[in-house]
Amino acid sequence: DRDADRYFQILERAPDSLDSQTLFLPKAFYVALGQELQGDTAAARRAHETTLAIMQRRRNENPEDFRVWATLGFAYAGLGRPEEAAEAAHRYVAEAPIPDEDVYFRRFYEGTELAILASAGLVDEALDRLEFLLSVPSTVSVPRIRLNPNWDAFRDNPRFRMLLEEHKPSS
Repeated sequence: DRDADRYFQILERAPDSLDSQTLFLPKAFYVALGQELQGDTAAARRAHETTLAIMQRRRNENPEDFRVWATLGFAYAGLGRPEEAAEAAHRYVAEAPIPDEDVYFRRFYEGTELAILASAGLVDEALDRLEFLLSVPSTVSVPRIRLNPNWDAFRDNPRFRMLLEEHKPSS
């Protein structure tokens, strides 16, 4: 459901950040998503700029925190800086403390990397990653991709449509 009013009602009650083992996302990140949902690009840009400033400060204060790279990637994507978004996404996966045998966490991080690439509009790279992640056990699935607004710009892309059709769940 893409009800922006409801989204902001829920966001009012949310904590100042999502701080987990795998991600750190300040509330400004979620505000940017809501502003994009409303179509308010100027407000979304300001929220992405706020997110970027928060994460750059956090990176300087805590340089070993690999999680900043994911949020920086999303902020760069939201600011129309795709090369920096891709670089941050790749660093997120490269610096994540993933034991070689832990395929589940590797696929989680790669799924986040994919979301950043899609948000940045990096069509070929995102579709290459999507093709791979749909072909192996991962957190990426056709139903989730269909619901995710990060993929809206891809919906008319023939390769994207083919990948979703090829990997749709059996009914």
